[in-house]
Amino acid sequence: MNNDLSNETVSPDPEPEQNSMLNSVPNESISIEQATISDETILTAEKTQDSFQPKTPEYSFNFKKIFEEWKRDEKFKYVSTLFFVPMIVFFVISFFLQTNLTNFLNLQQFTFEERLIISDILTFIIISFPIIIAAVLFQKNIFSPFMSKPKVPKRPFMTAFFVLGVGFLSSIILAPITSILPTMESTNEYFRSPLAIILTVIQIALIPAIFEEWLFRGMLLKHLLPMNRSAAIIISGIMFGMMHQNPTQAVFAAIFGMLLGVVYVNSGCNIWLTMLIHFINNAYSLFTAYIYDKFPMGSVQYWWSEIPIYICIAITFGCLMYYVFSGKKAFFTLKESDEIEPYETKHVIKKILTTPTFYIAIAFMILNQVMTMVSITYYNNIS
Repeated sequence: MNNDLSNETVSPDPEPEQNSMLNSVPNESISIEQATISDETILTAEKTQDSFQPKTPEYSFNFKKIFEEWKRDEKFKYVSTLFFVPMIVFFVISFFLQTNLTNFLNLQQFTFEERLIISDILTFIIISFPIIIAAVLFQKNIFSPFMSKPKVPKRPFMTAFFVLGVGFLSSIILAPITSILPTMESTNEYFRSPLAIILTVIQIALIPAIFEEWLFRGMLLKHLLPMNRSAAIIISGIMFGMMHQNPTQAVFAAIFGMLLGVVYVNSGCNIWLTMLIHFINNAYSLFTAYIYDKFPMGSVQYWWSEIPIYICIAITFGCLMYYVFSGKKAFFTLKESDEIEPYETKHVIKKILTTPTFYIAIAFMILNQVMTMVSITYYNNIS
């Protein structure tokens, strides 16, 4: 009996081995299944992560591809249309008035002052139509840029001198390029009488300062600011240069437009300040053009006219050196440190400047410039 019991206790039980062997198979299959699930989970996570990262499409000059991308992206299609349709309207109206309307009017029968009045009216028409078109597209009150509550910069006069100084400095740097391009005709007759002076200042300084700031800063720049402030300033500056059409002014106008955009952003969308700076720049350019035509280089009047330029440039360099070596906050800040913008600067610039409406605006600008040169040549030949 005891022997039987001892034999039963000593003899090995085969069931544990079988159970262990049987259990090993499911464990192995479970581990493989777990590995498969984990791989799928990783792939799914990677795809999900990639979907949240904004992908900037590659751009090329394949117009069909660009047009298809433009149609798919509703946001940028809307913005680019708002931006460049007013520009196209401006080029069309400018082209019509310069090449057709003046040919029907015998302007030689009018006095010089009367021709200036007609020119002022045409300038008003050319600039006001794009503003009306932009206001309709934006579905905003046309006077909304003047109704905002702007803030005055901490250093308003320093800001004005800084922008004018950078503008004058850029014109000096670009002088070798602009010297070989067509220049403005003599301005002596524009100052032949007090009435002529007033009308010339209205046409060259006052009307552009009001209407160009109204359109480019008050409407276009303000509408693009929520996407990316740096890109909005760059694009509005480029468009501001395009609008001038004249190659002599286009590069300088683009730089000056970007500086005015910086002032507009830092002043809390203060359009009155940018209008003032714009008016001072245009009026002073007109004054120096008159001095350069009337007095020889090296004369006392010639050097006195350039003193404000040197003052603005000196203040500009003084501001830069002070903020560079003092380690203080930058002179201009486009956004708060914790502010997150929805789009990258490069992405917005590429999207806006590779849209069909941009190419149409470029085509109209070139056509307008070519036809203007042809009409001027034809008029000079028959006169």
